[in-house]
Amino acid sequence: MPQALENSIVCILDGRGAPCGVGFLVGERRALTCAHVAVAAGAQALGEEVRLDFPLLAGRPALRGRLVVCDEAADVAGLELLGELPGAARAVRLVRAEELWGHAFRAFGFPAGYDHGVWASGRILERDAHGWLQVEDVKTTGYAVQAGFSGGPLWDEALDGVAGMLAAADNRPGVRAAYGLPAAALLEAWPALGQAAIPACPYRGLFAFREADAGLFFGREAFVERLAAAVARRALAAVIGPSGSGKSSVVFAGLLPRLRALTPSPAGRGEHGSWVIVDFRPGRQPYEALARALLPCLETGLSETGRLVELRRLAGALQAGQVRLSDVVGRVLEKCQPGGRLLLVADQFEELYTLGSEPAAQRAFVETLLEAAEQAADFCLLLTLRADFLGQALALRSFADALQDADLKLGPMNAGELRRAIELPAQERGVAFESGLVGRILGEMSGGPGDLPLLEFALTLLWQRQQDGRLAHAAYEAVGGVQGALAGYADQAFERLESPEQAQARRVFTQLVQPGLGTEDTRRLASRAELGEDAWGLVVRLADARLVVTDQAAGGEQVAEVAHEALIRDWGRLRGWMEADRAFRDWQERLRAARRQWQGSRQDAGALLRGGPLAEAEDWLEQRREEVGEGERAYIQESLAQRGRERRAERRRWWSVAGSLGLALVIVAVALTLAGTGQMSQLVNHPRLRPPIPERDWAFIPAGEFWMGCDESNPNESCQDEELPRHPVYLDAYQVMRYEVTNRQYQQCVSNGKCMLRVSQGDENYPVVNVSWQDAVTFCAWAGARLPSEAEWEKAARGGLEGRRYPWGDEAPTCETGAVNGAQYGGCDGSTVPVGSFQPNGYGLYDMAGNVWEWVQDWYLETYYSSSPRDNPTGPASGKYRVLRGGSWYNYERSPRAAYRYRSAPADSGNNVGFRCVRLR
Repeated sequence: MPQALENSIVCILDGRGAPCGVGFLVGERRALTCAHVAVAAGAQALGEEVRLDFPLLAGRPALRGRLVVCDEAADVAGLELLGELPGAARAVRLVRAEELWGHAFRAFGFPAGYDHGVWASGRILERDAHGWLQVEDVKTTGYAVQAGFSGGPLWDEALDGVAGMLAAADNRPGVRAAYGLPAAALLEAWPALGQAAIPACPYRGLFAFREADAGLFFGREAFVERLAAAVARRALAAVIGPSGSGKSSVVFAGLLPRLRALTPSPAGRGEHGSWVIVDFRPGRQPYEALARALLPCLETGLSETGRLVELRRLAGALQAGQVRLSDVVGRVLEKCQPGGRLLLVADQFEELYTLGSEPAAQRAFVETLLEAAEQAADFCLLLTLRADFLGQALALRSFADALQDADLKLGPMNAGELRRAIELPAQERGVAFESGLVGRILGEMSGGPGDLPLLEFALTLLWQRQQDGRLAHAAYEAVGGVQGALAGYADQAFERLESPEQAQARRVFTQLVQPGLGTEDTRRLASRAELGEDAWGLVVRLADARLVVTDQAAGGEQVAEVAHEALIRDWGRLRGWMEADRAFRDWQERLRAARRQWQGSRQDAGALLRGGPLAEAEDWLEQRREEVGEGERAYIQESLAQRGRERRAERRRWWSVAGSLGLALVIVAVALTLAGTGQMSQLVNHPRLRPPIPERDWAFIPAGEFWMGCDESNPNESCQDEELPRHPVYLDAYQVMRYEVTNRQYQQCVSNGKCMLRVSQGDENYPVVNVSWQDAVTFCAWAGARLPSEAEWEKAARGGLEGRRYPWGDEAPTCETGAVNGAQYGGCDGSTVPVGSFQPNGYGLYDMAGNVWEWVQDWYLETYYSSSPRDNPTGPASGKYRVLRGGSWYNYERSPRAAYRYRSAPADSGNNVGFRCVRLR
């Protein structure tokens, strides 16, 4: 991948030590360059030596190379490197491919005056009559390939390898073209390089298969047949499946090539009609995205300016209802394919719900599409939708009715389909798997839909390690297998960054994730403005590493997103970042929604932030200013300015009243009025009266079913009778404090005269202890919350990891996990620790076991698990004891189990008893 390219490049030096061309490693001690570069460096006969160095490695290490191949007619020279190679030096693989048209490339060279080298980029065209590859620069700024790039590798971004070697440039004014030798010509000139060349990779890594990949797309043939039949007879079809199931691939690499190959017929009906195919993704501006896809079918020959004008006009007309989509469909068919059918593909339709449009706007856009499906002739709307967003689609009755008989469910591949997807693409390239390797790969698949992107990524890395046309067990182990390849690769890419860049990368990645609200986290399109100019260079490098994808949105702005949601789900580092930053990202998305509403209201002052939301924004802006975008900062600043204007206007108004009624009456009137309008900002912002639990400290627990109780079938569990039987429980959504209540928070309640003073231990960030059940109830009520029920506490503690021994999984507790802190049980501190000292669980909650016991609201019932109802269970209405959950620093090893519970009189307290609160969503 690109890092290997940088570590392979050598600078060829002339007799004076100045750069005269480029070369690159293609084997352990072999380098390629142009014959004319070798001659310029002083090697005119075999055996003669040249000087060279590695310009992109630390210290720019220098070596010598002996000329072992010189084909002046082909302009190819081969060097054998002498001496010890730098440890970071890496050889690249030549990639043999016939179809290169339009592929993006990069190159490195030494134009006159640039002894440290520069990068150039552009696109590959095709071979000329001499068999040379023509390339061209398509940028308006930056460097083009020119003199000084000769001998350099032509890195093909699509093939992820070296497709050839640059040899000449056209230096005429106004021309930004150059020429290179294809990989096949290099192999012909130096046959010994045969083992260094591989066919183009037939696997797609984290990217969906495209139409151009149809010949390499296997395993979904039966589903494609069903899908083709559906679009032939229906006006609406939807491919619905989990993230990673391959929805986009079955449409683009399976269905569309099949439809384009159909023979046109005068009838223009059914599977024998010709098709016009238009596709789009809703993105943040669905009407603009739709208009952008349709416009080329309606208007041809427009200038770039004219295209932008017409794009906005069509989008605005569709959104305002001035033009019906069904009429646009009819016009497209008239102009492009009379007698044919139009297929409109809305790919990744969940973006309509994740990228920020308001519910009313979402409904309006869906109705626009449904109108065409109902009214347009010879039309089919095809959606791809993630299964966990089906509920949001069904919330609109008209959409639910339309989907009744229109959806095709895409589940995981079975073993036979997976085998085809693994073996047949390699066979197409003439490459074989070592005996037993395919079976081994299949054995490591978990059977879930998320396996597919992990499989494709592992196969992509494995392909680069092939030897003599074989994919081997040793290479498969080296890449980390199906389950480890992606995370290992992402970690390596991250660890290659400098420390400041790593911090910046964390901010970039968390901005590319949309926090889930009752659904899994999803990828998010972030604009260049949101990420910041300082970060965009890093974004480009992450795109080079195939972890991020950059694009241009409908409005022309540059945007980025993670390459696949598998990164969000399976890269542990990113999951950890999101859990740590979830409160901030939840708030930031709420802020962006409020800002969009403000912009949609033409910046009406009534849509600015006020009261608690504005105080929260001030707090986050102070803490995370670098991560708050320029537009978001401006919105907060305008809200603050509006608050100042309103305060000044209020003061002027009441001073005016004072002149008539007298100061005493004004004071009373001010107090009563401000109390009634909620604008007692000075009092509300008084430290003693601020909310004790900031919004960022609440974690969201989605509605749904979980398994409650101890699992007897798990050999790691040691179940007690009172924790049995294990059974399913359904809970509505709620929020729970990420941390146990601290001394500082409890003291606020005491200072406000609500809570009883208790003797605690530790500083303000330690959990409050020595609190009774009633103390806990009083605090939570003061904070606008309550104690959790047993079921709510246990679901939160399990962190979405049902059936695990501990809240974090099955691993034994250690001092580092914070599970057991008692000195008598493992040699740890033997006391409480500051809240949040250890890793959070799956819901982003800290210290759910092993710091302090936690009060819950229920009365104790020994047979609670066997008698509690399935829906919203609660304990008995009365009793002698209340319930404590989770264990503490003082308890023995078994206590941290999420199921573990204990009884205590409500008036009891102790130095290992605390609590946290919950509230309804």
